[in-house]
Amino acid sequence: MVCAVYAGVFVVINVAYNLLWWTAARQRHLLYPTVTPRQVKRLTRHILLGLPVYLLATLLAFWNPYVSLGLCSCLWIFWAFTFYEGSPSPGSLIGVQDVETASESDA
Repeated sequence: MVCAVYAGVFVVINVAYNLLWWTAARQRHLLYPTVTPRQVKRLTRHILLGLPVYLLATLLAFWNPYVSLGLCSCLWIFWAFTFYEGSPSPGSLIGVQDVETASESDA
């Protein structure tokens, strides 16, 4: 029962994170200017994987809590490696400004 609640909390967190991500992905000004459409598409695919897996982990917790924890752990490992992108080099950011900074400097 405790594992079902544990995995269920991740379902709620994942729904909230999905809503946040969809808002940022649709309103591109919320993302850093150097984020490419390819990166948005890839991250969206990875994020969508979470909800069905967390729901499955919640249901499986009633049958076998270890399987539920294993599924949650697999997702954490998956996201730890797929969401990592190396930091851009300082030279590649020269000339990149966000919208607010550009409008303030023009004024």
